[in-house]
Amino acid sequence: MRLSYHQRLTEFLPAAFEKMIPQKPIISYDLNDDEHPDRDFAIVLEKAFREKISADGMIDLLRNQSENQMDINFRLSIFFKVLLYLARKTFSHNFVALTRYYSTLKEFIGGREDVQLTILRTLYETWKLHGQMIIVLVTKLLKMSLVDASAVVAWLFSDEMKPEFERLWIWEILNIALEHVSGHVRRNRQAIEKAKLKKEEKELNDEKDDFDMETNEHDDMADPNAMESFVKESEFADLHECLKNLLLDVLHKFTVTLTEHIVNSESNGNDFQNNWYLFVTGRFKNVFLKYWRDLFEFREALEKELFKEFAIDSNVMENYNQFKALMT
Repeated sequence: MRLSYHQRLTEFLPAAFEKMIPQKPIISYDLNDDEHPDRDFAIVLEKAFREKISADGMIDLLRNQSENQMDINFRLSIFFKVLLYLARKTFSHNFVALTRYYSTLKEFIGGREDVQLTILRTLYETWKLHGQMIIVLVTKLLKMSLVDASAVVAWLFSDEMKPEFERLWIWEILNIALEHVSGHVRRNRQAIEKAKLKKEEKELNDEKDDFDMETNEHDDMADPNAMESFVKESEFADLHECLKNLLLDVLHKFTVTLTEHIVNSESNGNDFQNNWYLFVTGRFKNVFLKYWRDLFEFREALEKELFKEFAIDSNVMENYNQFKALMT
């Protein structure tokens, strides 16, 4: 339930609906507790935020070993939790805070997936009662390149997120992460095609009958547009590989999750085709259908690296076989 609608619905819904109403979407912040072991450090950070200390000054504060001996990643988690708490009023407050301390976060996160997972876990711990806030902030973190789509996928399929696996906001974030990379690939491909068309038009309009092949070759090498096209194609190749690895990772995680469920159900003497299995299988199929164009390009990798008949449960494999039938 989103924004102010929670309060409005609780006011006019009959008492019989009370059990269906989720908890109020409020922040979960435990650093205000005087008994919390990290309360003192949180107070230091709150004071720094309220005094509008610069991003560089915040970096120095987090690195200051004399203030606190805790692990730097743990300090970063507390820093991010305090930031979210002070910016809790609106989405805009959060965006301003993230922008102001972007360089602080970037300095400590870098490209390290373990630190990105720390940030995502902290975000969930702080806003676990407010799915929409998590969606908006994860999207913002992706756009700011503070977290990678691969880290988001690893977090969503982690053990600590299993209790939330049936939440709709989980799947919304998964699609946002996949679309983030798929969209980059699509836009890059369009830019390359546009550049090629411009080059072809230029070549048709140019009248250089007096130049020999050697001169033309030299001009092409010196042409900045040709160089730009080469850079775009190189970037596209990297993005294309990134998308392939991301989609393979998502499908692999679905495969492992469903297989574990089948094995556990059969070992306990239960029917594995329960509501949970049908729900997750539906999400599994949705990935195939939503990203079928991309997956069709990677069909050789799918066959070679993931969907091998002898290695996957037949019930899980059937989902891929259905998708493969659509491709033929």
